[in-house]
Amino acid sequence: MARAIRPSARAGVPAHVTVLFPFLDASRVDASVHAALTDVLGGHPSFDLRFGTCGRFPDVLYLVPEPDTPLRRLTEAITERWPEARRTAVGSPGSPRT
Repeated sequence: MARAIRPSARAGVPAHVTVLFPFLDASRVDASVHAALTDVLGGHPSFDLRFGTCGRFPDVLYLVPEPDTPLRRLTEAITERWPEARRTAVGSPGSPRT
């Protein structure tokens, strides 16, 4: 069913957690950005999540990560490093989701 609804699923994008969208324009994402992401995110401890409830944006049904604090910290770390990547009006600001 998801493949019929979501273009990303049709394109083969696997289940994932969105920490920040949009990020940088694809033309800017190169090996140095990958390395910087590794450094930024690698400084955070691992954590466990549960996905026990669903949430909804107008055109999206998603699983709500609980707790969301560790994911919000990752979002904050990325936007500190790349302030130009701050969230726009996609969904609710700062809401990590699957």
